[in-house]
Amino acid sequence: MIDDAARSCLDSLPHAFLCVTSLCNYKCFYCQPGGECHSRSHVSMDEATASLVVRALAEIGIGRLRITGGEPTLMPWLGDMLLGARDGGFDKIRLSTNGARLLDVLPQVQSSRARVQLSLDTLDPQLFREITRGGDLGAVLRVADALASKSIPTRVNTVLLRSSMGGFPQLLEFCRCRGFSMKVLGL
Repeated sequence: MIDDAARSCLDSLPHAFLCVTSLCNYKCFYCQPGGECHSRSHVSMDEATASLVVRALAEIGIGRLRITGGEPTLMPWLGDMLLGARDGGFDKIRLSTNGARLLDVLPQVQSSRARVQLSLDTLDPQLFREITRGGDLGAVLRVADALASKSIPTRVNTVLLRSSMGGFPQLLEFCRCRGFSMKVLGL
């Protein structure tokens, strides 16, 4: 367990957000076009560029790296990049994902000691399909269970909507039972 002095040191490290793609496999109605990249056209890094950026960030002393998108798991080289970030000496690696394809890189997530920030707004399958415009809640729940079973530190990021408020207590319980923290991003 990290003591307060070590936590203070980690929290003071410089950090970077690395948006590797604006592509997303979901079309959530509340999301900016292209996700966190805020791009109207789809843009993605190639593996060589992503590796170069990660190495450069490590060399200048960035201690914490958050990998975002769109949806980072759409990049076929994401697993290798996570391992490269681990080998580059980052103290904290976070991966923001909707989880739909996370099983593809789960071994690398675990090996890199990355923390996962999982977007999940509801446990109702129909409402999930409506919010994501076609997403599969079952796939995300399987990922959540895999994260919990492997004790991968996970935070659920949820956008609290009028339509999802009734299920919010169940979502809180879902997180509590799996040892996940939660961040409410909006109302």
